[in-house]
Amino acid sequence: MAKSCLGLDVGSYQIKIAEVAKQGRSGFRINRLVKFVPPKRSIENHKLLDPNILGTALKRVLVQHGIKTERVVLGLNSPDILIRQASLPQMGKKELEQAIELDLADILNLPSHLNKEAMYHSFDIASEVGGTMEVVVVACPKSLLDPYISMMKKADLEPTVIDISAFSLPRINPSFASSRVCFVDLGYSQTVIYIELNGVYGVYRILPLGGRLLDEAIAEAFAVDLADAQRLRSELSLEELLTQGSGSKSLLRSVVQQYVGGLLQTLDYLRSKSRASAISEVLEQVVLLGGMADVKGFDTILQQELDIEVTCLYPLTNFSLANNLEVPQDYGVYANAIGLAVRGLTER
Repeated sequence: MAKSCLGLDVGSYQIKIAEVAKQGRSGFRINRLVKFVPPKRSIENHKLLDPNILGTALKRVLVQHGIKTERVVLGLNSPDILIRQASLPQMGKKELEQAIELDLADILNLPSHLNKEAMYHSFDIASEVGGTMEVVVVACPKSLLDPYISMMKKADLEPTVIDISAFSLPRINPSFASSRVCFVDLGYSQTVIYIELNGVYGVYRILPLGGRLLDEAIAEAFAVDLADAQRLRSELSLEELLTQGSGSKSLLRSVVQQYVGGLLQTLDYLRSKSRASAISEVLEQVVLLGGMADVKGFDTILQQELDIEVTCLYPLTNFSLANNLEVPQDYGVYANAIGLAVRGLTER
């Protein structure tokens, strides 16, 4: 098994890298945490437009930070990735592979302009009960993924696993494997909601809502430019942002309500699917992460609306740190990258 692995979390605004190494029989050590802004026009809406430019930039960053590990687990969160659940009769793994391959278009409910040959796919067995298998099928357009594969080769990296970033979040803390938890990744261009129930896939959803829109709303509320809006976001609580400033607050109130409403809608879908009378019967906690998770008071507002525990994820808690590691102030944004690297060290 490899001694170290990189987790590569690709976003449209920033690319985060975590270098994690095995320590002892079951522990892990974080050696590097690095992020950089991708070159202009190389990524747009999570689609990689120029793999050569980004691959060259990535290789330069790795060299600058003395990162020599070549094995990498790539994580993507894209609305173009399809996730479906299917119920199939009990069968062996080879027969299951053949059945999914044969019925892939129907399982994915592919639109007419796509065919299964245009997709990469994988699957995981969620449960086996009473002669029936519940299978989670994930498919990604080759046109989305192939440029990322080229980019990693350009950077002289060896991709070992490619997955949805959010799927590796439970690996950050062993307690998540036996919990009913909703991860809310508050990114700059989108918000990713991933729910796992005692180690089993529950819900994955992407909201087209992120920190960029929040910053624009703050700029309007305070009549300032985006740079000052970002500063205000880090200094003031959400309540202060909603009550102070000389400009219009209508957009800011609308953005906050979109966050709350999108999460409530997702959790209510899970509640209905589980035939529960309250969200608290299905979930134990909501965990916030990503660059917008540190907005003061955001967790409080969500907790009041959801009536369940809402916390912020501190991804370094269960790891030792290399002696020369300078922990960045915004270490919370590396959660996906850390989880991806751990996956690369635990996959057989």
